[in-house]
Amino acid sequence: MDKFEAFIQKEKFVEETSMFYPGISDLTLRAGFSIKINQAAEDFRSVALSPNPTRPAYLEKIKIGLQRFESTEVMYDTEDRERV
Repeated sequence: MDKFEAFIQKEKFVEETSMFYPGISDLTLRAGFSIKINQAAEDFRSVALSPNPTRPAYLEKIKIGLQRFESTEVMYDTEDRERV
């Protein structure tokens, strides 16, 4: 649970040279994208805390998380899409 919390607190969509990610292409999107990624982390945490965490349950949460980005898909570039 500590790792979930650490991930949620971490600044997201910033440059990471070890992964060749230059940071988000449009800084105005960073806050919204961070909220959506944090929601996905909360979704994963809920599965982890469930009585029976299964691969299909995690995959369903991934699907839900990706759907949150569909409305902004045309607004970000390939590197940002890969990062999501």
